[in-house]
This record gives sequence, structure tokens and C-alpha cells, in this order.
Amino acid sequence: YRVGDQNAIEVADIVKAYIEETRPYIPEGVSLNYWRDRSVVVKKRLNTLLSSAWQGGLLIFLLLALFLRFSVAIWVCIGIPVSFMGALAVMPAFGVTINIISLFAFILVLGVVVDDAIVTGENIYTRMRRGGDPVTAAIAGTHEVLTPVTFGILTTVAAFIPLFLVEGFRGKLFAQIPAIVIPVLLFSLVESKLILPAHLRHVDISKPDNLLVRLQQKIAIGLELSVIRIYQPVLGWILRNRYLGLAVFIGVSLIVFALVLGGKVNYIFFPRVQSEVARAVLIMPPGTPYETTHGHIERIAAAARALKTKYREPGQHGSVIKDIMATSGSTGGDGAGVSYVGRVMFEIVSPED
Repeated sequence: YRVGDQNAIEVADIVKAYIEETRPYIPEGVSLNYWRDRSVVVKKRLNTLLSSAWQGGLLIFLLLALFLRFSVAIWVCIGIPVSFMGALAVMPAFGVTINIISLFAFILVLGVVVDDAIVTGENIYTRMRRGGDPVTAAIAGTHEVLTPVTFGILTTVAAFIPLFLVEGFRGKLFAQIPAIVIPVLLFSLVESKLILPAHLRHVDISKPDNLLVRLQQKIAIGLELSVIRIYQPVLGWILRNRYLGLAVFIGVSLIVFALVLGGKVNYIFFPRVQSEVARAVLIMPPGTPYETTHGHIERIAAAARALKTKYREPGQHGSVIKDIMATSGSTGGDGAGVSYVGRVMFEIVSPED
């Protein structure tokens, strides 16, 4: 277990290094190994964050590069690491560390953080295509979408503020989510309104004649035609028949709420997640001798060892069950030194493996 500001991953690595160093000195017939390395969970969350970041960033870049200029796409994507670094800088002020909950918050906000930059960058690029001074186009393009984009960010911020108000132990956990999401969104707002326009005013929008530019123009023209031929007529019809459109919207909303309230769409606040540990806790009548309890624990442990032999990993020499631990006279919690309690646990390979 880590203490204070120690790093869980470093602590686990030190333990593993100690085991390797002491193995040559252990007597014959005795083995030393580690049990339930929970730092693996933190590493997996970090890997999920990094893979989501580069995959999401790559998809955003490809889409922007198809519809906008290559340089515009680059400057928009740069807003992601800038916003994340801003949140990392203020994490100590909120008392938040890099842990499973805070990493989840980073993953959660990853898909939202570039929305304002995309809207602002696209609008500036559109104005620059119409001609005129790049500085004027950057200022006017930013100012034109300033209000809706700002309120779009602030409404998202407001949606996360109530997580600060949750009481009790869970409140401390939930508070780490808005402590990450809100700074990322605010730094993204500053970046998209001040830094991004300053860079885009230097972008050269003159298009050389090459295969990539011609492909980009065809895709952009196709999008504009779909807007003109499909979206614009539908929007016009809804505006002309606004009461009917409102009634359809309310009717669909009622159907959706009915599906949830009627149980057709289930709702689970804390879903069950596959565990990597199975436990069997034995509680005998108070006063049961230790020898009797130990005998039953040995029977349960023998069943666990039989399972370890039975379920082997396909194509490998190891078993799905990695380790087994049996204790008599203790449950690993408040039952230490009690003769009538015991526990058998076994650890399995992770669900994704």
C-alpha cells in the first residue's frame, strides 16, 4: 500500500524488484511471489487514456484535414494537449492526483474538449476563404461564434458542478471528476478563443493543385450539397410548421421516458464489473476449535486447487487461476485471531485476457 504522496506503480515495481533480489537466498522448498498487483489497474487506465487520446486525435485530424486546411486541422488538434496540461497544472490546487477516477475524468472529457476549437477554427477558415485581411477574419470569425460556444462550454461546466456537492465517502470520489473536467473545458475555451485565432491568422489558404487538395475539395463540396439539398429543406419545413415539429419532439421524448420508466431500457447506477478475485468466507458457530475450521478450509482450498488444474489457459501451460490463498482463523479483515472463521481466495487472469 502506498503512503502519502507515494506512487502506486513505483511501490509495486519496488516490491517486484525486492522479490527478484531475495529469491536466491530463500531456502529450498519456499517460494516468494506477489499477490493482487492493483497497480496493473492504474497502468491499464493510463494505457486506455493514451490510446483514446491518440486515436481520437487522429480521427479528428483526418476529418478536419478532409474538410478544412491541413494547417487548420493541426492547430485545432493542438488544443487537446494544451487543455490537458492546463488541468494537470491545477490538479495540486484541488488536491487531485493521477488515479483511476481522475484518469476516467480525462477519458470522459476527451471527446468534448475540441468542440469549441472546431467551431471557431471552421468559422475563421470560412471567413478567410471569402477574402480579406487574415487578422480581421480571425477576429470576426471568433467573435461571431463567441457567445454560443462560450455558453456551450459553461452549460457543460454547470452540469458537472453538482458532483462537488455529493456528501460522504462517495462525494470525495465523485468530486475528482469535475475537478478534472471543468479545468480542461475552461482551458479549452481560453485556447480556442485567444490562442487558436492568433495562430490561424498566419495560415496560408491558397490551395496548390494536387491530388490531396482535389480530394479535399470534392468531399467539402459533397458535404455542402448534402446540407443544401437535405438538411436545409428539412429545417425550413420544421420552421414553417414549428408547432407540429415541437409536438413530434415532445411525443418522441415521452416515448423515450416511457421506455425507461417501464423497464424496457434498464438503468444500473453502479454496474457489476467482472472481478479478478473469487472469495469464499467460512464462519462456523462461535467457539468452534481452530482445528475443525482449518479442516473445512483445507477442503475448500482443495476444491480451488482442483479448479486450477481443470481450467488451463488455451494454448498455454498456465492455469486461468493464478494464485490461491487460504487462511484459517482470519478473514483478512476484523476476524483476525478468531478460531471459527476462515477464507479461501483465488486470483484469475484479467477479464480482457
